[in-house]
Amino acid sequence: MKKVQRMEDFKYFEFIKSYVKRKKGIDLEGYRENYLFRRIKIRMAKKRCDDVLSYYNLLLKDEEEIQKLIDAIGINVSKFYRDKDVFDAIKGFILPFFKNRKDLIKIWSAGCAQGEEAFTLSILFLDSGIKNFKIFATDFDNEVLEIAKKGIFDAKDFEDFPLNLKIKYIEKINEKFKVKDFVKEHIEFKIHDLLSSPFDKDFDFILCRNVLIYMKREAQKKVFENLTSSLKKDGILVLGKVEIIHPEFEKFYLPLNLKEKIFKKIA
Repeated sequence: MKKVQRMEDFKYFEFIKSYVKRKKGIDLEGYRENYLFRRIKIRMAKKRCDDVLSYYNLLLKDEEEIQKLIDAIGINVSKFYRDKDVFDAIKGFILPFFKNRKDLIKIWSAGCAQGEEAFTLSILFLDSGIKNFKIFATDFDNEVLEIAKKGIFDAKDFEDFPLNLKIKYIEKINEKFKVKDFVKEHIEFKIHDLLSSPFDKDFDFILCRNVLIYMKREAQKKVFENLTSSLKKDGILVLGKVEIIHPEFEKFYLPLNLKEKIFKKIA
């Protein structure tokens, strides 16, 4: 009986993936099945659905639930200065590398969620006296991008953010905190799926953190293909703390800081 139930669950699990792609244009095939199952189960529990069929039927009727599922799958949870050691390394080691650049520095925050990473980067560049930069922040979820464009956050999003930077670059509006406009003007938010075609070319600096760990091996390969294509020679790539360069692309990169997963493209 349990085996039959698992087969039924898998069938409707596939239906859910197809439905999300049809309704939202988001292809979930590249994500690990165990990971997707866990995220769906979380939504099922929230909506008190006893089985995958019940949850699938709910999705067919509830447009808002589709978005909530996408949010759950995307793990749109972040904060300013997330993984402090990484940003300390960027500030102390990477920013001096760009300090004397006269032409535009092109940066990509891939899988940006609500924009905390992109805003943190913009603040760090500005605070280092670098103004000739443009950050392209992308995500497959248009709903979170709309939130990101507003640049308004809760106090908890700044728990690890240095107080001196918060005072200088963030303003309080009622009970919320807003990123100042001169920080936002360096960022362009765009919708993009990392598993589709490359986003753009000739980036000097790419951050793709805490995204790859949720993907299947073949999907990771596709992402690295796109990232490597988009990053110019001598450009910098930063991955998440537990992520590694795909073996087929190791020859293109030199580790600059293995602990913080910072690499330089050498070919």
